[in-house]
Amino acid sequence: MLRLPLRVAATGRHAVNHAATRCSSFSPVARRLPLVCRTMCTEAPKIKPDDILFNGKEEVIFEGGKNKVVATLKKLSIANLGFALAGTPILQYITSATGNPGKGIAMSGLLVFFGGGTTAALTWATSTYVLSIKTIAGKESFIVETPTLMGGSAFTEVHWNQIQRPGYHPFVTFEAGGKKYYLDELGEMKSEAFPLKLEECLNR
Repeated sequence: MLRLPLRVAATGRHAVNHAATRCSSFSPVARRLPLVCRTMCTEAPKIKPDDILFNGKEEVIFEGGKNKVVATLKKLSIANLGFALAGTPILQYITSATGNPGKGIAMSGLLVFFGGGTTAALTWATSTYVLSIKTIAGKESFIVETPTLMGGSAFTEVHWNQIQRPGYHPFVTFEAGGKKYYLDELGEMKSEAFPLKLEECLNR
């Protein structure tokens, strides 16, 4: 069975259990506020995978841990490509003026190849990175935010029945509608039900 090693924020059941550990009968707080501690120490209801479908509200349930880094790298790669394209005619002019047009063509081609290659590689590697996930009230789907070529954001609606095991990619968690998505392990998962439902879909 596939497991998703994602970090879940300390809310819900984990927060209650953490509070329950601190609330003992020997605690001064417990002696002064027994009603509060009884409430805090009550075991929370078990989270079910389908709870994510019936929360009845729109909210961000996942945020990537490297959002700013990914956006910055993509913008730098585009700037690098722009520099390569802008520098090509200048380099060609300088080498032609010195009587070495062949060398200028070779250097210009190398510059464009390097700039385009790094941009293409970074685009391929980060195309699956999920910046955030937001639930849609009343629908069995969610909105996935991914980076664009220019460092912006693209939003895609993903239905739960579209989710399947992904094909090969160094950075991928699940696939839906022919697109691959990667949930960063350093990201913050704000819903306990989402990873459970995702595992259920991947293991069906």
